[in-house]
Amino acid sequence: MSITQQGCYFNYKIAGISSVIGKVLGIDEWAKNFKVPNRKKPGSFLSGSDIQNIIGPVASKSWDPDFFRDFNHIIEIARTAMEDANVTAQDIDIVMVATSTPYEVQLDYDSFKLLRALEIPDHIPPLQLASGCAGMARALSLAAKLNVRNILIVTYEVSSLYMVSPIYRYNTHHPLNNALWASPALFSDGAAAIVLRHSPSANGYSLYSRDSLSFGDGEGFDDPLIHYPGGGALNPPGLEQSEQLSCYAMAGDKTKLYYSKGMKLNHQGLEIHRQHYFNEVERIYTHQASPNMVEGFIKMFSEETGVEQSKFSTNVRKYGNLVIPSTLKMIHDDINAKKLKSGDELAVMVVGAGPERGAFLIELE
Repeated sequence: MSITQQGCYFNYKIAGISSVIGKVLGIDEWAKNFKVPNRKKPGSFLSGSDIQNIIGPVASKSWDPDFFRDFNHIIEIARTAMEDANVTAQDIDIVMVATSTPYEVQLDYDSFKLLRALEIPDHIPPLQLASGCAGMARALSLAAKLNVRNILIVTYEVSSLYMVSPIYRYNTHHPLNNALWASPALFSDGAAAIVLRHSPSANGYSLYSRDSLSFGDGEGFDDPLIHYPGGGALNPPGLEQSEQLSCYAMAGDKTKLYYSKGMKLNHQGLEIHRQHYFNEVERIYTHQASPNMVEGFIKMFSEETGVEQSKFSTNVRKYGNLVIPSTLKMIHDDINAKKLKSGDELAVMVVGAGPERGAFLIELE
């Protein structure tokens, strides 16, 4: 087994889950409101169809800055997951917050505010992960190394609050300025939370890799995928160019390469652990990066393994890329639709900025 494919047993089950998205806008309505400049036709703007031709067939997006400006919605989604798991604040041993779009950047203040509102005991330290689309893989990798009873993981992406700014449309300083508009066109708003409960009978598995030393059988992958050079010590707030550098820009070709190979390595890692896992789990969830990448991987996976494509859930066409909450939202929706029940086992595979990736097998309590 290569260094990138090492994993560990995971003795937790999903005891509670909740999720929320914002107002869903059709891509034509979003394009009309956002007004992405059409560089080929100065003075005009990209239509919904123009955007789909470039980023893929995203039909609509969860985009609701008015709703997600209120941090109380994040608090409520955490409370709902705790209620679903039938636990109180006194029962929670560890809290992880995973997001790439914190409400307040410095000193992990989102975590302090959340734990205070939930009345989590003061001896529980805040653990905030500044992570991209593979944040759940990192969180579960950490959870696998713990020996506690209940873990609360809260994740949210408030893309519209960051990306509604004109600097995603008019920018002269960012090194990827011509591609900046694609981030708000693809990334969306959402929040989700889960409670993991330790169980001696759990037969889960967690796989995680940063791929910086090696990427499969090749050299390490050194592109961060998302380029956001502003706001820190090298380009602190207040400098003339710092605002324009404080944008999430996707490295398109690198992202496609990492997604394609990274997802295959995730699959191979789970296969090494359990050869026929894809036949044994109830459903398979992959990170919803973009329609073309997701659907291309599912097609390849189905042809290679014989697994019906209907075993996969997808939501990127409907909601856009919800970043970390994307897979949790699909799991929650499948539970509500009675596609999942207590005792079912799931496979989840994600890749994201960093770069980092991971996969896990987990059971519903």
